[in-house]
Amino acid sequence: MLRKLKTLKSEIKGVSRKLKSTYKKYEFIRYILELGANDDLLEENLKQLFKEVGFEKVNKVGKQLQKEDVRIILEDKIIIIEATGSKKLHATDDKTRQITKHIDIGRHKSENIFGVFIFNSDNQKNYKERNKVPFTDNQIKYAEAGKYGLLSTLDLIKGFTLVKTNRLTLTEFQEKLCSYGLIRFN
Repeated sequence: MLRKLKTLKSEIKGVSRKLKSTYKKYEFIRYILELGANDDLLEENLKQLFKEVGFEKVNKVGKQLQKEDVRIILEDKIIIIEATGSKKLHATDDKTRQITKHIDIGRHKSENIFGVFIFNSDNQKNYKERNKVPFTDNQIKYAEAGKYGLLSTLDLIKGFTLVKTNRLTLTEFQEKLCSYGLIRFN
């Protein structure tokens, strides 16, 4: 009986260590969905998410260079990302379209470039209470016409989860990021 108790305690310690390790490994998800998450906190943790999902070359470019926030460099294309958080239900038109200047510069240089605007809406509310589609119909039409994507942080986390649970491949995830208009992971 004493031996069994020691074995159980040892197993509990092992599981506890594994839980702590997993929590630490995926802590960036908490920071992306955290109340008030925006700017540097959001950008740095998006970089972590894209690396963890499987992209090898992910750079936080940043505002100091007046370029996009995050850049994913792939063999045959570049995905550029603008990200922002707001307590508002919807992003402003200006915010959703700010990615276009970076896309235009890249396309002018003949780069195979795709842009995504990631929005952390309602960021003063618990993530379960947030607006699921924080973009207006017009913003979605602008994105389709301007050839860039709109993605909420909630959908991004869904997509990440689908990849990590083998229900979506990295290639399929990448294809979604390179699509135009509203990007959803269902």
